[in-house]
Amino acid sequence: MTGWPDTRSETPIEIRPYWDSRNQLSTSDGIIYKGLRIVMPPSLRKYMLNLFHKSHLGVVKCKQRAREVMYWPGMNADIEVTVRDCSRCAEHQNKNVSEPLMPTKTPDLPYSMVGCDLFNFEGEKYVLLVDYFSKFLDAKELSQETTSDIIEAMKSIFACLGIPRRLRSDSGPQFASMEFLNFCKSDGIEHEMSSPHFQSSNGEVERAIQTVKKLWKKSEDKFLSLLDYRTTPLTNINLSPAQLLMGRRPRNLLPSSEEILTPKIPDLKVLKKHFDSEKQSQKHYYKRKKVKNDISEQLEPQYLESPGLQTTLDVEPPLHTASSNTSRPHEPYVTRSGRIVNKSKRLDL
Repeated sequence: MTGWPDTRSETPIEIRPYWDSRNQLSTSDGIIYKGLRIVMPPSLRKYMLNLFHKSHLGVVKCKQRAREVMYWPGMNADIEVTVRDCSRCAEHQNKNVSEPLMPTKTPDLPYSMVGCDLFNFEGEKYVLLVDYFSKFLDAKELSQETTSDIIEAMKSIFACLGIPRRLRSDSGPQFASMEFLNFCKSDGIEHEMSSPHFQSSNGEVERAIQTVKKLWKKSEDKFLSLLDYRTTPLTNINLSPAQLLMGRRPRNLLPSSEEILTPKIPDLKVLKKHFDSEKQSQKHYYKRKKVKNDISEQLEPQYLESPGLQTTLDVEPPLHTASSNTSRPHEPYVTRSGRIVNKSKRLDL
């Protein structure tokens, strides 16, 4: 057969699923493409599904990875089944927790504002850095949790990605030490520390740590799982953290054409506007979801009692209540029912 028949019904049944895409198909060196995406034959689809899910990313992320480089009819449905039937993903599935949000303004440039924190995984200590613009993250193992070791790890990351203008951390002893403050000063970094009462308020880093831990729990290769995260497009935009930071797609295990890997510089102003709009939408969604549960909680001074001790806590309305006009509470408060509200996390976007 040369060319496509005039009607779908005349098309051989084995290629009929490609009828709607017929004008986008081409061949090069014996490989069929739909645009820039490789058309995968049935014999290789199971293998590719396992490759998409090798780092155990979720349904959305796996679809985003696949759509960049590959195509076959019914691919989305096949990915959904693969992820749904993954026993390791089911074992480590997150519970949905609703938390108040505190939006952070999107930086103007990639890697100009970076968050950092320490975490433990399987008995080993790590320092994590995440870019507030691109969501590009890196984690370095530490021999010890000393300020000197943390600085050395950061220097190795900065040698590859550049020195950020601003660095946000909690107020832990390593980050509050004079040695770390001098390091930031010598490199021209503006260091910001979160309030001691709300060390979890650096939500970008909190989420990044949870992402890394979740990937590593399910993956056999820590480095490959980080690569897969960095090269997977973010939700609602067809650009990965690596593309946002570097302007290119680093090569991973998925087959890709040279044109796909060709560097392309994104429009940063358009992206910044998109990110800010998305954060406001998320803030509105979470506030609307939380106010239903919290609006009935009437706040007044309460006493916490223990043997030989009576302490009064100043009441301060939570950020998400309709009556609140405060930007960030700095003291814990107790509801009439006795619930200590400061134990819930406030997350930055």
